Amino acid sequence: MKILVLTLMSHSCEEDLYIFDNREVNILPTIKEWLEENDMNLLMPEWVTDTASFFVWYYDSNDFPKPSSSNHFHASLLYKELLSE
Repeated sequence: MKILVLTLMSHSCEEDLYIFDNREVNILPTIKEWLEENDMNLLMPEWVTDTASFFVWYYDSNDFPKPSSSNHFHASLLYKELLSE
């Protein structure tokens, strides 16, 4: 079985993991909800509408907010295969 693992973390919070069983799922709503729950405000460009565009902006864009002492945020996405018995 293959799963998608989203890891979200800020300097003031423990690491949170979210598991999805569908590789094509749009994880952007989960990220936005997590940011809101952790009182973090990231202004995303209008073109950030799904998983792919979020990670293009997050990893490659010069307009991604730089970490600061009050707003440090980390996101990662892994596609893993669970071992079957």
